[in-house]
Amino acid sequence: MNKTTTDHILRTIDKTHALAQEAMSQKNLSQYMSVFANELSYKALNKKVITKQQLTKDTKKYFSRILSFKNNYKRINYTIEYNKLFETLIQKAKICIRVFFFFKKNMDYNSKRNLHMDTSRLEN
Repeated sequence: MNKTTTDHILRTIDKTHALAQEAMSQKNLSQYMSVFANELSYKALNKKVITKQQLTKDTKKYFSRILSFKNNYKRINYTIEYNKLFETLIQKAKICIRVFFFFKKNMDYNSKRNLHMDTSRLEN
């Protein structure tokens, strides 16, 4: 893969991350879910397999509780092989959610994420 194609893929992925962050901060469920493929499937920490349908349901519930959200990420590694992007991100977020009716909870969230994406539709 040439450098121009790699740069294009990374710019496109960065735009997608930015779109997701903006949608989350605005609690725009349809815009947020639009960044995920319909065939999304991943294994959660509890080993349960999550589909896009389940993620949509969970995110809708989460958005109903969120009061504020600030997020940033840094790509620390990536490889692109056979139309697949493998990237490692460090994500930091500050989240404030509603707990019951009168209370709110502030959380700092730090994680390291390994993402795998099909890039075949991004190369042109």
